Amino acid sequence: MGASGTVLRECKFYGCLVPRLYNQARPHEALAMETPAWVYEPSPRLYPGREPEVEYPDAMRVLRVKSQACFRWKKHDVFLSEVWWGEPIGLLPVDERFFDLYFAHLHLAQFDSKTCTLWPLPHGRGHKDKNKNLPDKEKLSGMGPV
Repeated sequence: MGASGTVLRECKFYGCLVPRLYNQARPHEALAMETPAWVYEPSPRLYPGREPEVEYPDAMRVLRVKSQACFRWKKHDVFLSEVWWGEPIGLLPVDERFFDLYFAHLHLAQFDSKTCTLWPLPHGRGHKDKNKNLPDKEKLSGMGPV
């Protein structure tokens, strides 16, 4: 264990020394021969820590994607994707059977409520359809930083 103890001490020494040397003592040509610690300025923007909850218009039915990457529709689990786990999704009625499925402003798929299946968007329709199916006064909130 003598050799590994030496290596551990060296790692602790260099792990502390190298970042300090690089950031506080060694000048950088790209920084006009200043050190990174000298030119660093913290951002004036506050980090929110968590994105605000997505808001959907009243015309949409809002459901939450559960832990199995599914949302619940009339006692049936409909698989969507692990990507949306825990997120609210919006279902905008097209007619009595079909819904357009959204996450925020992203049109993800079409949902057939009779067969509980998801259908891809028709060819030529992008995933960002700019809420063109929504009434003008009921646009979705954005997900951008504050």
